[in-house]
Amino acid sequence: MPIRRDIPNEESYNFVFTRKGICTDEGDTQAIQFQSYAEVKETRLVEFHGEFIHALFIRTKEAAQRAACMGWQEITPQWKDILDKARVAPTTPSQKLIVDTLSEGEWKSKKDIVEAANIKDTEWRTAIKTLMERDIVECNFSKHARKRASNRKYMYRLVPA
Repeated sequence: MPIRRDIPNEESYNFVFTRKGICTDEGDTQAIQFQSYAEVKETRLVEFHGEFIHALFIRTKEAAQRAACMGWQEITPQWKDILDKARVAPTTPSQKLIVDTLSEGEWKSKKDIVEAANIKDTEWRTAIKTLMERDIVECNFSKHARKRASNRKYMYRLVPA
């Protein structure tokens, strides 16, 4: 059975475990099945600190305890640190101010955002374009629909996580 190399959605697991001494050669790696009363998982081959490892992505505390008893080493804190560093974030002061004024569920107009963030209109265009390219902020109109719509109808919000 070929081993998966993708990383599961962050919401689908709470603990990450690995085990030393398991084959990680490109052509010879097989998934290892982990079983507990709470769940059944297969390892995935992922990169961690510059090397490939077998990783177990576990949801329940009971399964995590069983994995630890079976010799698997928990790497959850280190894994979360890597994910946090890889997250896309606003970089300029105007981008940060725009993100601070927005929320995930609520749409806001350019006028409201510029007033609340206290940024200049000249900073707006570059900042919002960059935030949209990085999928931090979304507009209520698609790229193609924006060409036909009045910019007064544009509304913005944070992209749901």
